[in-house]
Amino acid sequence: MDRQIGKLIARIAENLPDMEGPVVQEWIDDPLRLQGFLGGLNPPMPKSPTEPAKPIEKFGLLADLGIIEVPADYVHQAEFAGGRFPNPSWALKPGVKLWVRAHKQVVSGTTTSEERMKFLAGLGSHHVGAQGVRLVREDKKAWCQVPKGYWYASFDEKERLWLDAERLHRVPGVCVDRSGLGCFDLGYFGSPWDGRDAFLSFCDVPSGT
Repeated sequence: MDRQIGKLIARIAENLPDMEGPVVQEWIDDPLRLQGFLGGLNPPMPKSPTEPAKPIEKFGLLADLGIIEVPADYVHQAEFAGGRFPNPSWALKPGVKLWVRAHKQVVSGTTTSEERMKFLAGLGSHHVGAQGVRLVREDKKAWCQVPKGYWYASFDEKERLWLDAERLHRVPGVCVDRSGLGCFDLGYFGSPWDGRDAFLSFCDVPSGT
């Protein structure tokens, strides 16, 4: 290493004839000073700005259930699977058409109700709650397209959900077993959801459809 440093100093001295001898001797005695000098001659290249990390996509499309029209004789029913949901954020009205899709979690582990509702907000989905589950279940064409083996939630704002005897907010949904049988059920807003827990979106019909 000392021989290499000596050769390097000699080459620098040849290219910098005005360099004073004492300075060169300091480099020989203390190689760190040489490193500092070289750092001044060759300042580090500025780091290129790093691109911001892309957000992780946690949810994806499970099934497009198509356009569902609310029946002309539709009447809202507050009772659902033992709970009461009388005041949804967005009430269904006869004749209204909605683009309905089912979504699934595409990452391992669990996600929260808030994360799923944020995803729905990005789609422009209406929070229809329990009435949305009934709408899908009673539409034969849509129901035939619902993938089996999932539990489907229809979210609403937390304050609109039924509060059970234990003061827990319940999320209306439907459990679809492998045979295709659908059973109305209630989940927990405050509990984590996993990959077998799907959820529904109810969006306005795109123009031109």
